[in-house]
Amino acid sequence: MPTYKRHGFKWGVNETLQLQREYELLNLPIEKIAAIHQRSVYAIECKVEQEEFERSSSEDETMTNQEYRKECLRQMINEKYKEVDELVKRFNERYPNTRI
Repeated sequence: MPTYKRHGFKWGVNETLQLQREYELLNLPIEKIAAIHQRSVYAIECKVEQEEFERSSSEDETMTNQEYRKECLRQMINEKYKEVDELVKRFNERYPNTRI
């Protein structure tokens, strides 16, 4: 029986959103999704059912790999901006006479 690196780990919000994109938008095969997430096919099927994800009905609705990568990068950049904003806010609170 193969071992899966993420077996037994809780599903985080980011991983669940990634699963949703891969399943609903990209229409990736369950086996490929399982490999990406380092989880069993059964774990992916259970999570998809639990979250009530549905496949896209049209090829036009399916994102290309390039679009998917761009969307992932946009999300990562937005998260980093939020982190920087929070750091600037904390800095300004700690050093009120020095603004950045």
